[in-house]
Amino acid sequence: MNKNNLLLIFFLLLVLFGNSRCASESVKEINDADIKASIEIPDIFKNDSIISAHLFKLSFNLEKFVLIMDELADEIEAVGIKKGENPSFRQRFKLMNIVLPKTQPVMELVKNISDLEKVSQTIKDTLPEEKRIVFDTFNESYNNRFDSLYQRFNNMVEAKTTP
Repeated sequence: MNKNNLLLIFFLLLVLFGNSRCASESVKEINDADIKASIEIPDIFKNDSIISAHLFKLSFNLEKFVLIMDELADEIEAVGIKKGENPSFRQRFKLMNIVLPKTQPVMELVKNISDLEKVSQTIKDTLPEEKRIVFDTFNESYNNRFDSLYQRFNNMVEAKTTP
């Protein structure tokens, strides 16, 4: 799905803009208390503590991932690489300082989301038809969040690599 493509684009950005090791001492930490789940848990599941907790975790991890990736995209765009130009050494260095510190947190979130999606499938398979439809609607909203993020990075990569 598009989540795999987003991860691929993330790594392509890493390779495209340099692959030497460097780290930034100014990595912004996203405070979990400040993250609000962007996708509302359906009313039909609010009395089911297991499903509502699962959907909250899924939505929370997605929102944290989106926040990091949006921040990453904003910082990369601020480097000012012009369309069709190769980045200068200074720009590559800036990009590495932007991308590398975010790699581990993003990878952890991707793993969490992947594990949660496996649980989602198991939960969905056990639901009656009425609840399965509502669950699918939640998943559609969830996937739309990923699709919009994927599109932003896809557009950014195309703009930087197309002459």
